Order: sequence, then structure tokens, then C-alpha cells
Amino acid sequence: MSPYQLWVQGFYEFANSSCRTVRDLVNPNTIDTTSYGVDDEGPLPEVQTANNVMIPESEIVLTREQRASLQTLVNPLDEDNEHGKLLYLNACRN
Repeated sequence: MSPYQLWVQGFYEFANSSCRTVRDLVNPNTIDTTSYGVDDEGPLPEVQTANNVMIPESEIVLTREQRASLQTLVNPLDEDNEHGKLLYLNACRN
């Protein structure tokens, strides 16, 4: 069996056990999402203040008509399920 098949087999062997990890996966309602991942006894993260991103000014200058056309054809807030790749390609075509 593949490693994945072994994992699935082991998972189902423990599905009805008292093992909390398996129980939480089978019934996700047992997980307290308000405090999941919070370690009150753990160290606090270090605050970073020098993490500024510098974005260079674009050298592309659009006319008023070009800008209006682009804004009509491409809505940057649309979801393309490709992390914006299809929106970018659509903008380049137009």
C-alpha cells in the first residue's frame, strides 16, 4: 500500500477511539476555533517595524480613454479562481 493508503487505513482504525486528534477530524465541531492555535504560555511574537515594501512608480501612462476602457472591461475585485492570473491576462489583452 502507498503511504497515503496506510494513513487512511490507520485513520479509520482509530475513527471510533478516544484519540482526540482523530475525533476532532471526524467531528470538526469539537474544535474551539476562537482559541485554536493560541498558546497562552508560549512566547510572544517579535514586533517588526522595518518591514516596509517599496513599490516603484509605474512607467506606463494611460490616456483617459484607455483608463476608462480598462476599468469597464476588467474588474480587479472579480474572483477568477486563479489568484488574479486570468484578470491580469484579460487586462493585457485589452
